[in-house]
Amino acid sequence: LKMILSQQQAQQQTQKQLADLIKSLSAGNTSSTASSPSIDVYGLLMNEIEPYNYDAEGTSTFDDWFKRHGVTLNERGKTLTDEAKRNLIVNKLDKKAYDVFCKNILPKDFSTLTLNETIDTLKKLFGPRKSLCKRRFEFYQKTAPPLSSSAFPFRDLSNDVKQHYAEAEMKNIDEDTAQCIAFVSALSDASYTEIRLRLLNKMNDVNAKLKLDDISEECDNWARIRAENRSMDTLDIKAISYKKKTGQQPKYQQQQYQSRNQQQYQKQIPSQQDNSLHSSRNRSRHGSRFRRRSTTPSEQQPRRFARRVAFSDIEDARTYLKVDIDGFCTELQVDTGADITMISRQTWNSIGSPALEPTPLTIKTADGSPMT
Repeated sequence: LKMILSQQQAQQQTQKQLADLIKSLSAGNTSSTASSPSIDVYGLLMNEIEPYNYDAEGTSTFDDWFKRHGVTLNERGKTLTDEAKRNLIVNKLDKKAYDVFCKNILPKDFSTLTLNETIDTLKKLFGPRKSLCKRRFEFYQKTAPPLSSSAFPFRDLSNDVKQHYAEAEMKNIDEDTAQCIAFVSALSDASYTEIRLRLLNKMNDVNAKLKLDDISEECDNWARIRAENRSMDTLDIKAISYKKKTGQQPKYQQQQYQSRNQQQYQKQIPSQQDNSLHSSRNRSRHGSRFRRRSTTPSEQQPRRFARRVAFSDIEDARTYLKVDIDGFCTELQVDTGADITMISRQTWNSIGSPALEPTPLTIKTADGSPMT
């Protein structure tokens, strides 16, 4: 019995020693794990993701950049907070894009924006320069390059169609919108400039529900009112005197002859001083009888007729909208073909003369040359 009790005590001691050993081993693993360096996910993503380069022409948008690298940021940056992801996106902007972004959100700082607000602001700021209507018109007007024996453009054309289909948001087009686009595209003549601008302004409004019958009726009313307005204008008659050039004998041009031809040249062309009626010799010879020779009817100058030109002031075909700038109400011209809006000094004074700052944008004229 004593032997059995001693064996049980020995087993209990052994089990206690094993339990202590297991605890010590687990504690050692925990300390080694805590002492090992953690993986820098932020630094890895900064090295892996390419920066976004600012494009003034709008061909490379932020939306395209985020579609490419947004998946990597969300999958591999699961452990990062939204603030860290926001800082990473802002740090991947190049210098020009960063300056434009920071000036756009003034007086706020980007650290006060959330991740979603930062992404939405960058998409709007660095989005496509062309309006939605312009992109949709270009989608319908796309043409394929000529087919040759060495070039088959079908694959590139299909990829281009898919890209422009997504950019033009064609999946959101209903039947009425498609008909309106075809209607406005047909108004390509210069005589439709004013009404085409009116329709484009309406189509750019995403909340407007346009129908083909409505815009055609509006065009008829506009054309009728425009014709009536022109008929009511008072015509101003302007007379423009027209003087017909009479045939004049060309003056003799003295030429340089050799010495042997000088005498013959003097015989052929008499001196103007001797034959002139206005010379002093002839005036003394005729005395008071000197009169200006009257011209015969055949030598009279042709009768001058006045051309009547009728014109009427054409109404300025420009559209202005009232806008609110820092609490000041003013009017700005709507120009769908311009990338920037220029204001006069008078307008600048009327809105309170805000402080001016140099812009990082490269302003170009209509021919593509930089504006100085």
